[in-house]
Amino acid sequence: MSYYRQPPYGQGQNFQYQQPNGAYYYQQSSPPPAHPMVIIPQRQVQYQQYQSFDGTVGTPYDQQEQFNPHASYQQPPASRQPQQEYHQPLTQYLRQQPSHWQTQQQQHHQNQYQPPYQTNPPNQQHVQPPYQYQEPSHKQHNSQYSNQTQPSIPAPQPSRPAINPKARPVQQQETKPPAQQARQQIQQKSQQKVKPAAPQPKPQTLQASPKHEESSVNDQFLLLSLAEDYIRNARNLAAKVTQLGDRNQTEEYYQLMANGLGCIDAVLKNFKLQPRAEANLRLRYATLLHEETDNHEEVEKVLSKGIQLADKHRLIDLKYGMQHLMARSLFETRQTAALKFLDKIIPDAIAYRHDVWVYAFRFLRVNMSFRNASHSEMIAALQHLSAIRELSNGRDRAIFATAATLQALMHLKIPASDSIEKAQEAIAAARSEQLDPSWLQVPQMAVLLDFEDLICLLQLHGKPQSIMEASQRMRDKLDNNISSSHSSIEWRPNGSFGIPITLSNDNSLTRDTGGIFQPTADSKSMLMFSSLPREDYYNVALLLSNMTSFRGNVAQKQPIEGARICVQNVQDSEYHERRPSTTLAVASDLYHHRAQLGIVARIYLILGLCNLNKWNHAKEELTALKSILRGLPHTAPPYTQSLLLYVQASINQATGNLAGALSRYRSSALALSSTPTRMTAHQQQLAILAALNAVLVTRNPSHELHAEIGEVLDRLQPICDDHASEVIQAAYMLTQVGALPLSNLRVPSERSVMDTKQLLKRALALSNKYKNAQLVSLALSLLNAIFFVGHTGVQAEKSARAGQSWAIQWNNKLWIIVADAMLEQTYTLVGKQDDARQIAADVIMRIQELPDRLREKFSAAPTPP
Repeated sequence: MSYYRQPPYGQGQNFQYQQPNGAYYYQQSSPPPAHPMVIIPQRQVQYQQYQSFDGTVGTPYDQQEQFNPHASYQQPPASRQPQQEYHQPLTQYLRQQPSHWQTQQQQHHQNQYQPPYQTNPPNQQHVQPPYQYQEPSHKQHNSQYSNQTQPSIPAPQPSRPAINPKARPVQQQETKPPAQQARQQIQQKSQQKVKPAAPQPKPQTLQASPKHEESSVNDQFLLLSLAEDYIRNARNLAAKVTQLGDRNQTEEYYQLMANGLGCIDAVLKNFKLQPRAEANLRLRYATLLHEETDNHEEVEKVLSKGIQLADKHRLIDLKYGMQHLMARSLFETRQTAALKFLDKIIPDAIAYRHDVWVYAFRFLRVNMSFRNASHSEMIAALQHLSAIRELSNGRDRAIFATAATLQALMHLKIPASDSIEKAQEAIAAARSEQLDPSWLQVPQMAVLLDFEDLICLLQLHGKPQSIMEASQRMRDKLDNNISSSHSSIEWRPNGSFGIPITLSNDNSLTRDTGGIFQPTADSKSMLMFSSLPREDYYNVALLLSNMTSFRGNVAQKQPIEGARICVQNVQDSEYHERRPSTTLAVASDLYHHRAQLGIVARIYLILGLCNLNKWNHAKEELTALKSILRGLPHTAPPYTQSLLLYVQASINQATGNLAGALSRYRSSALALSSTPTRMTAHQQQLAILAALNAVLVTRNPSHELHAEIGEVLDRLQPICDDHASEVIQAAYMLTQVGALPLSNLRVPSERSVMDTKQLLKRALALSNKYKNAQLVSLALSLLNAIFFVGHTGVQAEKSARAGQSWAIQWNNKLWIIVADAMLEQTYTLVGKQDDARQIAADVIMRIQELPDRLREKFSAAPTPP
């Protein structure tokens, strides 16, 4: 804290002398400065050590730097620059702007204190008026300073006679301004008219109370400094505690965090802070409680007091920041209450035209709806994103593109017939702003946009060439923005990033927000988001590239390379040790995310091994994955569990364990919901595939569940007919044809020949449109089995050859054997015995490569069914 002592106002040459109380007096010929300052007695200076007029906290009076008379006039300290971190250091909360009480006290002292002397008219003896302190509680100080005589002034000025402060000053020697004389006359008249009332209590003095002693500010700094040290040391252990789970380190972490929280709580309870400082500290305290503890009631209690304080003193930024945290805290225990709380705040922010906070609250509402995952909340999230796009269109282009990107992601999660089309429209709207400078500062959202574009093509089962081109574009952008060390964009280690706000920026609304907003280099603000670190973006890209390898004709080893690399990256033991100091919640989320990413990578590795007919290796990887899941401290998400169950059922079906496959296909995790809108698009797709496979397993009339096939198909029909993926529609049509045994399909009473031909024709057209080798091979095999087995002719031979060619492209040994067996029968009927014998030898060789159960069935029945 700096105290500025200005020279008195006077004329003549500059001079200096010192009073016994240690204060310096000056006289200068220059005009008085614009901001007169007051000479403060030493006791008052010591009291102001706690809270000064400028709102800062400084050193004791005897340790301050003395005023340099030869230096130029010192201006008041500049305003505090915004912090570049999420939260200000705890000790900074004591260095805030002066409160309203301090401003009034400053004005009071400036009005009461007069300059130490005034310039007398010419030819009159200069008499300095006594120095009188007008606070009745400081009579001893008044008498002390009034009894002290003024020192003589050095030459060439005449000496000033000492004045007895108890004697009444001579009226003729004192010149008062006209305004002061008029004010004194008015006061005298008012005192004459008003009758004396009962004796009034004496005004409160400025004596320091025990709570505001001289050492109290040191206690505050000590407690807040200790809190900073405790919290910093605890967060240095967060990554190790999350990864290793050592009990001693966990106890040490919680002990350090508890000590830090106790220090902050002691400051809030035992010291009186300025309103902004107290609100800031309450926000910081509540944030730590929310992130590090499960005491949600205490969080709400602290935030309620903080919101009242901020609303009373019109601290809008802190009020909104605490309301934002209040909604997040409520969502942990009462989701419906949190959503209603936000729905009440958003209209108020809109009414006051606080656009930056409208963005923040609406994005928070979208995040909560995304985590809720219900159909109604998904629709509500789309409405909020549309409102953000409408508000930011043409103004904050980065906000507009971000809302469009998240809107596309929402459409991909909603199971609707037009969801893919709407997602592509949102992607196009986001790409319209891709050349804006503010959007170029957010590479995370640009990469997410490429992910969504590729996912749309995969969901639509687009042509392999289009999928490969989209995958190549994604990898090129990743190389430029992520993997390149020369990237101009700074990627934060914790994965957070900010969306710049250009035209709707108001720094007064985003000054202190607890990390919701952060300042940019050009003195604007950016809305902070939490995302993945740079390495995990690259791992997700590897998984998506791995998925594209399942489309079309690819190399034999390509389907497993991307997944294998991702598994190796996730297993990096030094990854968490390289992470910076962070909260336990962030470290835990990062650890769980990487564990989840490793599980998904292993699942796609198993699928790749299945695609390569390496069933034994797939079983080994599945066993290893189950052991990893049992060792995790948390359970996998529901969709991951459903996907793992479906993969295990597929392996059982492919290896001949039909009973095990059927029990998993019919499990509750893969069952269709009575209200399909309550399921996400991915869960619904898994449930449809499980039901179709269960129908094919029970197609034998001797099976005990064969009678339920018609009910299952009727329940699937409205879902599959309107499904967004035409490949799912084709799979349903093929299941309708193959649900009954071939002997029944050849009977006109079961299903008309024209209906069967129409179903096969539509299914074959849709499968061929997307070059899906699996469905085309199945359609041609059914077509040959129903209409061409036992027939001769060119058409029968062409159909058999086409079925064999597509089965080889599918690279499924079982269905290659089925196609070869039908082609062998056709060759035998048309008289091509040599070709028939060659194909028969290939069939026998391929049967030996099948799993044991399938090989036993083929040995019992050499002719394929």
